[in-house]
Amino acid sequence: MEKIKPITNPKNNFIRFIKSLKKKKVSEEKEKFLLEGINSINEALKSDIEIPYYIYSLDLFKVKGGKELFDDLSKRGSELVLVAESVFNKLCETQNPQGIIAVPTRLKWDDNKIFTKNRSFIIILTGLQDPGNLGTIVRICDALALDGIVVSEDTVDHYNPKTVRSTQGAIFRVPIFKTENIRDYLKNLKEHGFCLIATTLGENTEYYEKIDYTKYNKIALITGNESNGIPADICELSDLRIKIPILGDIESLNAGVATGVSAYEIMRQKDWRI
Repeated sequence: MEKIKPITNPKNNFIRFIKSLKKKKVSEEKEKFLLEGINSINEALKSDIEIPYYIYSLDLFKVKGGKELFDDLSKRGSELVLVAESVFNKLCETQNPQGIIAVPTRLKWDDNKIFTKNRSFIIILTGLQDPGNLGTIVRICDALALDGIVVSEDTVDHYNPKTVRSTQGAIFRVPIFKTENIRDYLKNLKEHGFCLIATTLGENTEYYEKIDYTKYNKIALITGNESNGIPADICELSDLRIKIPILGDIESLNAGVATGVSAYEIMRQKDWRI
């Protein structure tokens, strides 16, 4: 059997293409993203996501579970591209790469079900910038089996490598819809019977646990930018404005935490647990 020769040139066209996927614009245009690590790839393999090819180095066989993953991918007939360790390390975002990167195709979700369902609970993110916060919110939606997340045009890319890692596989299960005009999208939701709930520390707010959510069959919970919150016109567009009590000296909670606290209270009241 002929020994496979690794790619050693960092300027190789294929390697340059893989590196370019780190840029949001390129990733969106090519409909591909980078997925690092054995656990993340194993989670992806449990879903229906398409993964055209993988890049690996010989370091993969030094990591626990590496050989097993390689053998599994080989049996599946996956395209595996061997590269030198020095080249591989330049493709990674993590400090301790495990010797393998997948290049999946971005998932495309149909949001028609959101509008046509008799009851629905979704999260709206407008201007959220921290990948970790977004990853936390994706995991919350997975935990609560929510109907999905709608992200504004100025929200961090949900296929950002840090976001993908922080979701721990939830990114492959939670429908995420990107809109180029969040305000029109919110108006459309209202026309379809959604109650828009803004999480804000602004005026005319009620403490989140004081609201009776049971009378709303369709709920869209809105979370804004970590520093500036939700834009004023979107707050005005919302039907309810809620806040979480702050008893200490901090100004506000982390966006992911605030979303989780509010979402769990809504689910508790409505008893939508399966």
